[in-house]
Amino acid sequence: MRKSFVIITLSMFVIIMGCQKKNNPVSPLMMPPTPSQTPFPISWTLIEKSEGWAPSSHSTRQNMVITDHNDWQQLWNSLHYFNIGSINPADPTPTPQPTPVAPDVDFNTEIVVAVFMGDFGSSGKSTKVIQVAHDNGLINVSIEEKYPGCDEFSPTIPQSPYYIIRVTKTGLPVNFLYEDEDADGDGYSNYDEYRAGTCYQDAASHP
Repeated sequence: MRKSFVIITLSMFVIIMGCQKKNNPVSPLMMPPTPSQTPFPISWTLIEKSEGWAPSSHSTRQNMVITDHNDWQQLWNSLHYFNIGSINPADPTPTPQPTPVAPDVDFNTEIVVAVFMGDFGSSGKSTKVIQVAHDNGLINVSIEEKYPGCDEFSPTIPQSPYYIIRVTKTGLPVNFLYEDEDADGDGYSNYDEYRAGTCYQDAASHP
């Protein structure tokens, strides 16, 4: 009789606990984030930027995601192998300088993102990262490029603008988004317009 009473008591306890779990589901605040949730910024910092000329293999508009030390060192060397340093006014011959040491990156927790604008025969262009955000399972890198106005004089000084950042590692694919630069409607608003030589004098003339 006593044994039966113990079994009945334990059974009732199990039933009661099961009902409590059904009536008290896990709070959404305790759930891990899912790709469909609201976009949120990802931490990043600038490593190096340039609006000058870089004698490298990155002569066309392209973007790179670096995830290991070997590729990072190769990229860094390609941008700095021709490092002339400063020029002495008394001797205008460029003085070669050793390649600077590549900034240290912890690829266990970070990746490197490099944005290249390509080679240009004149100055007045620039590129930069303005935002990095997690959105729907992707890491979106937003890029802003600037070009001269239609009638703006651009000295014939070669340019190869680039922008390199380190980004917190997430394991998600990286996507690149270009923001058109057309604040006042005067000039080239994006890369395709510049390469095609299509320049609009004002906002009203844009298609």
